[in-house]
Amino acid sequence: LLSDDEFTSHCSGDVPLSLVFNAIGLSEQSIKKLEHLDEFEFLETIITTECKNLDIPLGEQLELSYCQKLWNEQGVFPNRAHEENCVVCDHSTPEMLCHLIVEHEKPFDMEWMKKEKITGRRFMGMTISNIREIFPNNNEMKSTWMYFQKIHKKAIL
Repeated sequence: LLSDDEFTSHCSGDVPLSLVFNAIGLSEQSIKKLEHLDEFEFLETIITTECKNLDIPLGEQLELSYCQKLWNEQGVFPNRAHEENCVVCDHSTPEMLCHLIVEHEKPFDMEWMKKEKITGRRFMGMTISNIREIFPNNNEMKSTWMYFQKIHKKAIL
């Protein structure tokens, strides 16, 4: 669980939020664009909207969304313990995730996943709005995403 110290903005203080962003693999450019956020703002903002406005790459947007969801739902950062319990989040490459989707006999645009470097964590970081925007009028994609969200949520409990 997180400490009582709040994460600070602008790379200042003992626990800058930029450390979290670095730990989840954000680029230096994206970290600089998000340096105005402190812990409270990060947890309360609609991170995908914030990222789009700042031209942060899709993969990093989804990583941030995943981090925010886990932090809000469990009070933890993305961690190995969760990934070991969650078959979806444990798939750390697009190829592994595509294999999982095929194994479950679910349809999805595998070429898109590989092109956008979608991992299990990033897939779980997607929102229904992302799915609708990227795959308009495609109920199969939405259904597959929802199926894996349910698996992910069971691993959280």
